[in-house]
Amino acid sequence: ALTGLDKKPGETAYNFSLRIQKQRPELAQSVERITKIFTRLRYEKNHSEDDFMLLKKEISNFDVS
Repeated sequence: ALTGLDKKPGETAYNFSLRIQKQRPELAQSVERITKIFTRLRYEKNHSEDDFMLLKKEISNFDVS
């Protein structure tokens, strides 16, 4: 979890991402990319193995410092 930016109970991934982007604008692009890929993997039937690999890459490159 990001320091001070924990996901609230019942908060959707999308709403969590919007809150992070508002509070930490410098993370906005990365958070938006991660959220889009996560949402595609979680809710769309037509995702690919490439999407999973892309999500892993985006998360490993994510830097909150």
